[in-house]
Amino acid sequence: MTDLATPVATRAKGLGRVMAGFFGVQLFVNIANGGAANSLVPNLIARLEPDDKVAVLGLIGAVAAVAAVVTQPLWGVLSDRTRSRLGRRVPWILAGVVGLALSILGFATVGSVVLILGAAVLVSSFYSMISGPISAIVPDRAPVSRRGLFSALGSLGIFVGGLIGVVIASQFVSTIPVGFLVLAVILLVGGVPLAFALRDRGPSDAPAPRERVSWAETLRSFFVNPRQHPDFFWAFVARLVLIVGYWSIVSFQLYILDDYIGLGLDKANELFPLTTAVLGLGIIVALVPSGLLSDRIGRRKPFVIVASFVYQAAPRAGLLQRTDAEIKRMIRDGVRPTATGEEPPHNASGQAATPAPGPREPAADPAPAPTRASCARCRRAPWSRRSCRPAG
Repeated sequence: MTDLATPVATRAKGLGRVMAGFFGVQLFVNIANGGAANSLVPNLIARLEPDDKVAVLGLIGAVAAVAAVVTQPLWGVLSDRTRSRLGRRVPWILAGVVGLALSILGFATVGSVVLILGAAVLVSSFYSMISGPISAIVPDRAPVSRRGLFSALGSLGIFVGGLIGVVIASQFVSTIPVGFLVLAVILLVGGVPLAFALRDRGPSDAPAPRERVSWAETLRSFFVNPRQHPDFFWAFVARLVLIVGYWSIVSFQLYILDDYIGLGLDKANELFPLTTAVLGLGIIVALVPSGLLSDRIGRRKPFVIVASFVYQAAPRAGLLQRTDAEIKRMIRDGVRPTATGEEPPHNASGQAATPAPGPREPAADPAPAPTRASCARCRRAPWSRRSCRPAG
């Protein structure tokens, strides 16, 4: 276990600027990605394939998962070996922001499932180009005593950005191409300047001697022995199962409102931002305070355990009868984000942000967010079409 008092990351100069960039980049990236993935793309699929929309969305999520699994470790390894005036991570983050914006804009021109699939692969790859290197900012730049706050801000940017993106995208469901254009512009205008706030000209970015490293050795570095590094392993498992559960519901929330609740697509699009706002409120209430408290007491696992129990109870409301279904769904959405808001800072900062020892480790989150989310979609797809339909 890492002693929280040990100054693993000692360069605290300009920490406020780094925090602002760390939060801001993830906020704007997830405004664009969340609005596209959770609102505009499901609406686009519903127009093209109304009878098979859930299966198609699951297929797209599965293919995007494969892209994330392949590309995120690659970007992490490349950023580890990068030396530039902007630091190791920023060049890749900047390239990812620009590439993600162009990929989202590409959705505006597609007219078939095959083209949507191709655009989704590009979006997943460029999102991984951002999330891999930016996840390394915490161990690179944050003092151990501030990692709870750092990770809370990062998680806040991810979740709140996604929720804001849904609210923005919902205004363009009747003009979907315009919505993709707006999201791409928002990403470029907000994400590029904030990425420069993460620049690092410290000694770690000085030119390093070149080393010849085989691909076999690089691939072996991705494996972490759970017996030797149990904290890293359990952090991976905990984040994986929680995010799979979260995205199993959120990814299909529009279709659940449409089919299971029985609102119809137009009414579902009207209610979607409201349920999203309730979700965001719970996240904000729980996320930052729990991160600060975990830093103060120096413990992470109790928060993860409590959040897991709260989280698993929330979706049970969806199993109730459909009487007053909208009210019950909003109650559930108010409870679930409280647990979601509690979990990420402690898990990420206390365990995953302290990488398992090794000479050449990729700058990658132990369970990439696009991979976890897409895995949830893939698992749900074969049976969700049936379960999303109204009972009786």
